[in-house]
Formats: sequence, structure tokens, C-alpha cells
Amino acid sequence: MRSNIFQLLTLILLVGLISSCSKNEATTSSSVNTATTSNTSNSAPVAKAPAEGSAFRGVIRNVSLYPVPGHSEDLAMTLVVTIKNSGGPSVLQQWKLDVNSTSKGVPTGVDAVHVSGVVELPGGESKKVDLAKEDLSVKTAETPVTTGTETSGVLSFVLPKTTERQLAQNNTSVMVSFKDSQGHLYWTPKTFIGAKKKSD
Repeated sequence: MRSNIFQLLTLILLVGLISSCSKNEATTSSSVNTATTSNTSNSAPVAKAPAEGSAFRGVIRNVSLYPVPGHSEDLAMTLVVTIKNSGGPSVLQQWKLDVNSTSKGVPTGVDAVHVSGVVELPGGESKKVDLAKEDLSVKTAETPVTTGTETSGVLSFVLPKTTERQLAQNNTSVMVSFKDSQGHLYWTPKTFIGAKKKSD
């Protein structure tokens, strides 16, 4: 009889131990799952605050047309451009020339080129400009235009298979586009080449 009681008590103790171990395993598994979820959440990328926006305005001050030396069939265009910044500081890049002309075959969307030499700009002052030193595309690519300041320089473009006569019309205009370091696109107002537009 005592032997039976002893066996019964031993069986009860074994059942209790098995039940306790099962609960501990469940608790441990739950803790591991929670920790894994937490780590995954912490590893997610945190969105960065947007940088201070730039606000540029460009104006074409002067236009000079002349045949490319050694390639008289191509036309060079030199522009004096002023850039003002009322936003955050930024370098400028991707300068392009847009030409709006009724003449057929006039290229547009032309990239700025870096050239050397001294040219005389049209106008009463007959001002001479060193193209290499005053290249606006180089100046603004190396040094950011700071807030509340302006900078001026020259931009040079080459229009293949184009003559000055094709552009010297009342309805031919040019604009310059450029981008800041954040990829925002800016345009200068239209500037008309040749004679001024006749008033209505």
C-alpha cells in the first residue's frame, strides 16, 4: 500500500515538473519574438529633415554672337548672367541654353562649354571679358552662392551649323536653365536677340 502511495506521489511530482518546464519554454519563446520585433523596428531607416531650400533668380544682362574661331559654320554665344539667391546656399550646375526661333535647324537645349579668350561685349562701354576667368558655370560649381548674395559671370554656348543671321530676328529669344544641389530647376526670363520686339 505504501509502495502504491509513493508511486502516486512520484507521478504527481513529475507531472508538475513537466508543466512548469512547458510554461518556462513558452515564456522564453515569447521574449525572443518580442526582442526580434523590437530590433527590426529599430533598424528601420529614419527620415532626415529636408535641407533648407534654395531660391534662385537669374537674369541675362548681355548677349554676344560670333563665329567659332576655326569653325565659321558654327556660332558661339556668350551671355553675361547675374544670379541672385534668396534661399539656402547651394552650388549650381547643368547650365543649358534654350533657343526659340522660327528659323529651321537652330539647335536648343545646348550645354554650356568652357572656353578661353577675351571677347568684347556689345554695348556703349565696349567691355572686354576674359571668358576663362569669368565662367559662371565654373564659379558656381566650386563655390556655393550664399543666402542674400548675387554673383555674375559669363556663359558660353556653341550652336552647330548656325549663323548670326538666323538668330538676328525680332522673334528669336533665348533662356538659360540651371539646377541647384537639390535638383531644383530654374529659368531666366526670355531675352530677345537682335532688334527689339515691336509694340502692338
